Amino acid sequence: MSAWTRPLVVACIAASVLVPSASAWTLYPTQPSLPQVTAWAAIPPTGTALPGDLLPAVACPLNDVNADGVGDLLVRVENPSSGIAQLKALAGPDFSTTLWQLATKGQRELHCAPDLNLDGAGDPVTALAGAAASMTPGSKSVDRAVQVLDGATGQALLRRQHQDNDTSAGGGSVAAQSSAAAHLLPASAGAEAFVKTEVQQSAVWGLPSSLPVSSLTTTARRVAELQVLDVKGTVQGVIRIDTPGVDPLAMAPLPVGLGLPDVAVLTAKTASPIEEASQRVPTLSRFNPDGSLAWAVELAGTSGLPILVPRAGDLDLDGVEDLIVETAQTGLQASPASQFLVLSGIDGTQLLSSGSPANGLVAALPLGSLPTGEPAILSAKQVTGAATLTLSALTVTGSVAWSVDVEAGSVPINALTDSYTGDPLGFTDLTGDGLPDVGVAARQGRDLILHAVDGATGKIAWTTSLVDVERVVPLTARDTLGQLTAVGVSPPGDLLAIGNASQAPQLTLIQGTTGEVVWKLKGQLPAGTDGVDALVQPAGDLNGDNVQDLLATLDPRGAGPDETVYALSGSDGATLWAGATDTSKPALPLAAELGPAYEQRAKSLATDQAKGAPTVQALAVLGILAAVAGLRRRRL
Repeated sequence: MSAWTRPLVVACIAASVLVPSASAWTLYPTQPSLPQVTAWAAIPPTGTALPGDLLPAVACPLNDVNADGVGDLLVRVENPSSGIAQLKALAGPDFSTTLWQLATKGQRELHCAPDLNLDGAGDPVTALAGAAASMTPGSKSVDRAVQVLDGATGQALLRRQHQDNDTSAGGGSVAAQSSAAAHLLPASAGAEAFVKTEVQQSAVWGLPSSLPVSSLTTTARRVAELQVLDVKGTVQGVIRIDTPGVDPLAMAPLPVGLGLPDVAVLTAKTASPIEEASQRVPTLSRFNPDGSLAWAVELAGTSGLPILVPRAGDLDLDGVEDLIVETAQTGLQASPASQFLVLSGIDGTQLLSSGSPANGLVAALPLGSLPTGEPAILSAKQVTGAATLTLSALTVTGSVAWSVDVEAGSVPINALTDSYTGDPLGFTDLTGDGLPDVGVAARQGRDLILHAVDGATGKIAWTTSLVDVERVVPLTARDTLGQLTAVGVSPPGDLLAIGNASQAPQLTLIQGTTGEVVWKLKGQLPAGTDGVDALVQPAGDLNGDNVQDLLATLDPRGAGPDETVYALSGSDGATLWAGATDTSKPALPLAAELGPAYEQRAKSLATDQAKGAPTVQALAVLGILAAVAGLRRRRL
């Protein structure tokens, strides 16, 4: 998939820029990823842990659990001497009061997730793994218990158990491997999905140097199953792909009103079991919540990698969101393969096509509404070797509302994603006119060049340059649930830049309307560390000033639980609270510095509040999470 297509899975661009990528739940990491492809077609990087890109965390926002007007947090703390890890729900604004706690001696993983039972609190997913067992040489199995916790009480809402296994055999230049895994993932408000995958593969390496690949991988069998669960954990529908020669590539829940979701499934029939050079005939299907097939459409064969963007917006205004299927060039095929199709959500008929396949990058993402109110998609095209990337706003008839050229290799930085699935819904408003704009970033040495493209005209609204920044993600100071779930509609948004200059982690808030710095944070790492892993999430209003605050986790690379969790003011970057996950260690301080845009932004927020703008503390955490689903844990 791509930054311009998936949930958006986070992809590594230009060797250092990290951005959200488009996303339906990608079931298997397939094909070596190319930088341009990962940026716009949402191919997940090798080693993506979960189909839904639900990454481990040590702290999660819970929204206002105790109804005191400020947000609360869930943090994971550990006492190394006892080996007991605890999940603690802490009440804002000082986080000294424990609302509930859960203790375990096992290795319990924490995954932040939105509200399942619609009580206003985030309901995280936890996974408790048993000890790995080996029955034969080269085999390993792990029993995993997965739960959805009620963010208000800590009680388990849903439970599932599964045995993950991995078996390897062979030697020399030939090897065989089989694996099975399962994950419990948010699907929509009031629904979860239990996804199980199985794969059997063999590999041959040490091939002649005259061949374009150094190894060949043959897939004997791939199986995927998705169970649609209601809020009580009852299985309401099962979709299983288990046909020899048919590869399940992606599964995407499609919200339908307030009920259980439909499910879009992208599969591919392969003409050759050799993955590096196989010809694929993709099929897009839509299933009802009970697992029955609504429709299926077979698409033209391709030597590229088919990718699903499940929510393109209601482009033909028939009341049902449409879908995008695009094909990414893998670099191994001789003929052009990159293109995209827009298909009707009602019956799969073709609404729009990018034209004949091309060499290079041809991808699309939902954009949002044009000034006329007409919904549009954003097309990204860059032929191989071109010096520029062309962005265009297209209507369902194929007419071009505007077009602009940016630097080759530019990636999107302000995509708006669904809080449950991570699927792209559009782009945030940067200029303040209520219309979606497009922010892009391009790497030039140590500098990261940012452009804000005005979604109304296609002109560059502003350009700024940042030094030693690894990734940029969207952040909106004032969000409402309705605004976040509507395609491309949100209050004026800002951008958060995450960097690591001279081993000192830094966070910089960029004003969306001007590109100027609002505030900057810097922190020092402990002696002997060579970098840091970072996870930053929006946290709602933690201090009662009606401005979105942040939850940041910094993890210096090294042994043991060394993470420090910070509750940060969205107004000025000040540390509201900090705590180390290892209770025997102190929290490392962060220093805040105000920028030239601070005063202007503060006045703008005060004006909006005086006009009766919605306050953040009244919002559900699922809405807040939707604005920045791309803020994932990644190495800086």
